[in-house]
Amino acid sequence: MAKNPPENCEDCHILNAEAFKSKKICKLLKICGLVFGILALTLIVLFWGSKHFWPETPKKTYDMEHTFYSNGEKKKIYMEIDPITKTEIFRSGNGTDETLEVHDFKNGYTGIYFVGLQKCFIKTQIKVIPEFSEPEEEIDE
Repeated sequence: MAKNPPENCEDCHILNAEAFKSKKICKLLKICGLVFGILALTLIVLFWGSKHFWPETPKKTYDMEHTFYSNGEKKKIYMEIDPITKTEIFRSGNGTDETLEVHDFKNGYTGIYFVGLQKCFIKTQIKVIPEFSEPEEEIDE
């Protein structure tokens, strides 16, 4: 049961035009799918590369506890170093005797806060290491 060929030439051109349109749409969809796939793959590779090869900032805050005796009393000092904000915090005492000393290396400030006295002292600090001249050697004759 084979199909009979179209009798006139106009029917043949209409069928060929419809087949050409469907082939054109199919080809266009394949190209769009390929471009979308390449774009998605590129974005995934870029995201993975930025996550694994980008230098991470340190998220850890380093802390240390030190115990010492002052006037026969056992005291503790807590030190925290935050590398992200470039600060160093010393805490000593408890309650109203607590003292906070903050060194801000990024902005060049040092602050001391006395909790019981409700006083704060702020001092600027040198941000660069000063240069020293070479000592002159004395020659013994």
